[in-house]
Amino acid sequence: MRVKISYQTLLIPPPFAFGYTLDLNINDDETEIEFEMEYLNRDTITEDEITNEGFTTDDDFKWTGKLDKVWSERLAEIEHVELERNSNNEEIWMHLQVESQETNRSGHVLNVDEWDFKIQELIQAIYEKSKRELPLSVNLAIVKDSNLKEVKVLGYFETLTSEVNGKPLSWKKMQEAMAPVFSAEIEEEGTKKPTTPGIWIDLEGDGLYYHLKLNSKSINLISDILLTA
Repeated sequence: MRVKISYQTLLIPPPFAFGYTLDLNINDDETEIEFEMEYLNRDTITEDEITNEGFTTDDDFKWTGKLDKVWSERLAEIEHVELERNSNNEEIWMHLQVESQETNRSGHVLNVDEWDFKIQELIQAIYEKSKRELPLSVNLAIVKDSNLKEVKVLGYFETLTSEVNGKPLSWKKMQEAMAPVFSAEIEEEGTKKPTTPGIWIDLEGDGLYYHLKLNSKSINLISDILLTA
């Protein structure tokens, strides 16, 4: 199955605005990939405005390579993605062309939010495989019943595997635990020794933890997943 994905942000200003194309040849044992990412409209702002946001003046990226069977299996469902002739999404332009033995069709992705997330995972896998970025690494402290437990979560997008303190954790469980962590507000003051019950995060890897503002349901979910792995 051959797939071409074209994507562009519509409302995000530079230096954050970007677009990309993904050409995929999805086989049973591997997925061949041509990927090109381009940051948009940066000629309308100054170099200082770019670098002050943590970017450089040379962030565009191209990569050609392969990902293993796990990604072929994960991308198989793209053959049946729902498409529409015209996009009504005002924030994202996402166009898909699919060619296989069963279908030859193209259009704009209907469920943009779902597929934006899935393809961002694929892009993270590309970044890992190309050594552009390291695997996901999150240091947490869980304070429960006056006990403090430090946990290190690692997520490998290239292989869709994860672990907690060196013990295997399913990719789905890792996503469930990390979703509230990544969406939570963070208290401004950090500490080396958390005592307040809840979930704390070490943002810089320097042992300074910041309390996450989470409800009890999310705290219990994270604790149950990460402390029983």
